[in-house]
Amino acid sequence: MAAAIVGTVAVVLLLLYPAWSSAAGEGQRLHTLFSVECGDYFDWQSVGLLHSLRKARQPGDVTRLLSCTEDQLSSYRGLVIGHTLQVPSFSRHPRTGDWYPAINKPAGVVHWLKHSPEADNVDWVVILDADQIVRGPIIPWELGAEKGKPFAAYYGYALYPAGLRHKINDDIMIYPGYIPRPGIEPLILHYGLPFKVGNWSFSKLEHHEDGIIYDCNRLFPPPPFPKEVEMMESDPNIKRGLFLSIECMNTLNEGILLHHASVGCPKPQWYPAINKPAAVVHWLNHVQTDAEFIVILDADMIMRGPITPWEYGAKRGHPVSTPYEYLIGCDNILAKIHTRNPSACDKVGGVIIMHIDDLRRFALLWLHKSEEVRADKAHYATNITGDIYGSGWISEMYGYSFAAAEINLRHIIRKDIMIYPGYVPLPGVKYKVFHYGLRFGVGNWSFDKADWRNTDVVNTCWAKFPEPPDPATVMKEDPDARERDLLSIECGRALNKALYLHHKRRNCPRLDTIHIKSKKIDQISTAKIFEIVTHESSQSNNRTNVGSMGAVRKKIVERAIATVSPVHRSRRFTRSSRMWIIGVWVLSIVVFLMVISMFFTDRRRSVSRHRASRSLKPHV
Repeated sequence: MAAAIVGTVAVVLLLLYPAWSSAAGEGQRLHTLFSVECGDYFDWQSVGLLHSLRKARQPGDVTRLLSCTEDQLSSYRGLVIGHTLQVPSFSRHPRTGDWYPAINKPAGVVHWLKHSPEADNVDWVVILDADQIVRGPIIPWELGAEKGKPFAAYYGYALYPAGLRHKINDDIMIYPGYIPRPGIEPLILHYGLPFKVGNWSFSKLEHHEDGIIYDCNRLFPPPPFPKEVEMMESDPNIKRGLFLSIECMNTLNEGILLHHASVGCPKPQWYPAINKPAAVVHWLNHVQTDAEFIVILDADMIMRGPITPWEYGAKRGHPVSTPYEYLIGCDNILAKIHTRNPSACDKVGGVIIMHIDDLRRFALLWLHKSEEVRADKAHYATNITGDIYGSGWISEMYGYSFAAAEINLRHIIRKDIMIYPGYVPLPGVKYKVFHYGLRFGVGNWSFDKADWRNTDVVNTCWAKFPEPPDPATVMKEDPDARERDLLSIECGRALNKALYLHHKRRNCPRLDTIHIKSKKIDQISTAKIFEIVTHESSQSNNRTNVGSMGAVRKKIVERAIATVSPVHRSRRFTRSSRMWIIGVWVLSIVVFLMVISMFFTDRRRSVSRHRASRSLKPHV
């Protein structure tokens, strides 16, 4: 039996189980098998294959034949991966001691046939390898398999046929990286060999001990976008082969991602900085441009003048950037781990001027390296990365430097392009960019963008930041300190000017109009209060009990205040405390005068009635 398996011209994909049905299609009970061993290497392959089978809607059940020794089984953590049948391990030959784990594939199938009740209720068996991605359902009777003539994919390096005569088909399977025959859509992608797309590559042997399915939210580096293939290759057949390679890797990563979700992995950590390389990759794949050079900036920058590549000497293979000296990882173990060319690691960032051809080669690698460094939590320490928070926040910056080193992009480093406000400028340099990523200040005034994280100054009409001091007030004798402060003031004023122009473009109401409307609201509300006070006082004139005057006064004030609209009240209380106190005093005086007036009015009426009664007595 073993000789027949070794000598066959094909790896068996479809096996007709001979106990039933003499013709294809009469019995259609289908089962799929694949053989694996205990270990991380086969676990991530299993996850990818099982996902592809579900995605392809492969009919019938699927069984994973797991070969494990007793020692391996005690520490094995992948028993929950799919429907699994444990089979004896024959990796080590009991007599010769030869170690050959591939023998477990036929041995596992034999064990399944003898010991699994599933084998008694099946007509057709599909046998796959773990390192395969299935693109569509594998239906034996549709492929022409029949009893005595199993269907298989062609392996050109095997020579001697033995036993069963196979129907050999070299269209059913392809290795990613190979060129498919025109008009043929292979059902299976077999990634047993290394393959590449542009600068991206994948080899399963590099992940022999990779526990990627147990590391939440970690995936293999994703391949390029299809649009990149469109730009790099014109031959339609070669292009189609590259598309199949991309599909293979994306399906594998999909399976790992879904597995992470199924075992309750938490959502990935929040790291918005990754959007910078991701957005550049997206832009390259979705925007047509005829630009020769691309300038990449950060949002927290203010331009003081145009940036032109020829002014700073940018050229293909030599992008221009500004120094980031705190990227100490370029000089230590971090660079040795994350790039094959650590000596080419440049400590740069901020402003980037790069040729479009370099950017197309570089962008995806920038994204991958950023993800790679971000995942390397073991080297977050400040003494390794230079990150004062030790949190991996500057992973994207290292991703840039390591990706550039990987493809040997050597930077022209210019110190005369960008400055942080608050830093002392170089003498005579006319910087083109302010980068206000750090707190800066002049005297008692300071600005830090982090203080305004939750304040909406963009959508609030005429909102702005605190104004910096007048440049005329900078009286420092030290010319360096004076120039530093003047640049800081310029940056602060430029931000506020930008906000002003933004509000103007939004057609925010004029400030003087807002003041007039506010004044009218004040007048209307005050008139309303006096109207209520007068009405209440006229009603109280009929009361003669002087002791009730305090209650009347309290009621009048409460009623008057209650009628002020909530909007006006909120505006009134946001004014200065001085105006508020003056208003209270005016209202108190008015109420007091009204009360006194009512008191004397009642007295006069009482005296008049008394006199009238005396004048009437003589007539009685």
